[in-house]
Amino acid sequence: MEGLSAGVRLPISAARVITYVRHSILAGRKQCPQRPGDDISPASRGGDSMSINKTRRFLYQMARLLGDVNAVKQGKVGKRIVRRAAGRATGRAMRKLFK
Repeated sequence: MEGLSAGVRLPISAARVITYVRHSILAGRKQCPQRPGDDISPASRGGDSMSINKTRRFLYQMARLLGDVNAVKQGKVGKRIVRRAAGRATGRAMRKLFK
């Protein structure tokens, strides 16, 4: 990131968070496939390339990451893993039920 100088030493967890955020931001900047007849990309038109859905997705990812960091600080990682797995299983069951 531009704001961090090369000489600053960060704790391992802070460095991992910054790396994760940087990769998340860069992953959100993928070019959308252009439609026929659309010869100008939204970014080159001067418009903002971040849509509401991309912003929403990024905010949810950050909330999940902050929850992980908080669980590590409190020493409740195992409980968080179990709850996230249970949430995924419930989501899959609901998806199959209402398909």
